[in-house]
Amino acid sequence: MNDYLQTWRRSFNFSGRARRREFWAFVCVNAVLFSFVERILRMSVSIEEYETLARQALYCLVLVPTLAVTVRRLHDTDKSGGTIFIALIIIVGPLLLLACFLQDGQAGKNRFGPDPKNRPSDDPSSLRLMACTPVE
Repeated sequence: MNDYLQTWRRSFNFSGRARRREFWAFVCVNAVLFSFVERILRMSVSIEEYETLARQALYCLVLVPTLAVTVRRLHDTDKSGGTIFIALIIIVGPLLLLACFLQDGQAGKNRFGPDPKNRPSDDPSSLRLMACTPVE
């Protein structure tokens, strides 16, 4: 829960790095909260326009923090925030982005800041998935 709250505290911070735990805590807790809100709206709101308006307001509320934690997660894997646009490639793009989100962050300091896990640079857990490693 601390990771979820940390993401909200850093809602407008697109610099630095975010660990997998912070990213996935935010995504999973929001998914659960959205499903609860959805159920409440379906039970209590009789007019569909209000239901849609409430849903859109909720999406707008989490849009910027979601983008911020996503960019910071990409930074942790030493990818630019612009990598998020890979998601626009039909079918393959979201899968490649998911692979980036699942991979361990780069050990040690990278161009986006210090390692949030405080690991030394020669840590063997810094191996990357082939899908996210640029071809040299």
